[in-house]
Amino acid sequence: MKTSSRFIILFIISSLLFTAVCSVSISIAMNQVKKSEYYTYVSIADNIRKKNPQFDENEIVQILNEASDNITQTKDDLRTYGITEEDWIVYENEKNSKNVVLVCTVISITFGTIISLLFLFYCRKQKMEIISLTQNLNELNKGKYDLMPENNTEDEHSLLRNELYKTTVMLREQSEKSLKAKEGLKDTISDISHQLKTPLTSITVMLENLIDDPEMPAEIRLDFLNDIRLSANHISFLVKSLLRLSRFDADVVEFNYKQEKTDDLFSDCIKNTEIMAELKGVNVLFKKNRDIVLNCDRRWLSEGLTNIVKNCIENTPSGGSVVLSAVKNKLYTRITIKDTGCGIDKDTLPHIFERFYSGKKSDENSIGIGLSLTKAIVTKHGGYISASSVPGEGSCFTLRFFHNS
Repeated sequence: MKTSSRFIILFIISSLLFTAVCSVSISIAMNQVKKSEYYTYVSIADNIRKKNPQFDENEIVQILNEASDNITQTKDDLRTYGITEEDWIVYENEKNSKNVVLVCTVISITFGTIISLLFLFYCRKQKMEIISLTQNLNELNKGKYDLMPENNTEDEHSLLRNELYKTTVMLREQSEKSLKAKEGLKDTISDISHQLKTPLTSITVMLENLIDDPEMPAEIRLDFLNDIRLSANHISFLVKSLLRLSRFDADVVEFNYKQEKTDDLFSDCIKNTEIMAELKGVNVLFKKNRDIVLNCDRRWLSEGLTNIVKNCIENTPSGGSVVLSAVKNKLYTRITIKDTGCGIDKDTLPHIFERFYSGKKSDENSIGIGLSLTKAIVTKHGGYISASSVPGEGSCFTLRFFHNS
């Protein structure tokens, strides 16, 4: 129960108790007055009977209850004895009235003091809660985020402390996320600078040769221009890939999840690698299964699968094949991509998903970023990727996407 609610209930109970005690005291006093009045009337009736024996009981009662039309003379007679309307005719009633006043005064002072002390205690507790909350905020502002609210109840201050702590932790997480994004951008820029050094140097050298030798044969000039174009395309691909990967590192990529058929994903991969496979003489195909669907972002996952297929084509000799397939069970959907290439060395296999890692048998133009990007895409989808290989027989990439149920 909240502190303020407990205080209000306690205040109401105290007020009701005060009212009840006062009512009881007044009731007791009124009973005393009633008894005193009763005995007074009995005494009067007895005196009437003694002085007027001819009156019976009914007549005496009628005399006591009958109102008089002219009581001025009687008032004057009583005033002669010092009795006015402000005085008690029955002395016992005056004593009872003083007792009532005294009792009510004592009760009022007692309960007033109790209620005042309760209010002061409540105010002091509220002040201490505010001071404690302020101290916690100061500690949080100093970066001490490990302060957990202790001994919390359901009162307003505890709820406020909890919400402030949650907000502070959220701001801290956002700050750390922003810092991580900045560090990721810094690393990305460093990676880009390192990777661009070689192609840019090559372009610079070839351009200087073209400028310094105006009489260069047309055939050699054309070769230089083709090399410059290839280097420029290589730089463009590198920058785009690194920027994509940096977005995953900063966790700013938003996926548009939909139910997509795996056959459609495989068709995208074959279309994206069609020219490459034709030039290399590798047959890329997939086993159709229209019943298997996957909750994914088609554009991103297709790109991830395409990177794997490209890697398989690069490592598969002419006449070989790359086969994509998918199966589904009660736990997950599994996508498999197998090739009949040269395979991956045992020492290279554990590192193939690392950024900028290139194996011994990798193509000289490979920058080692495609599989790293694929892993980031699969992980973002909540999946897992692994690879196995038998040197000389081929490689197999396995992706598992567990069902959300």
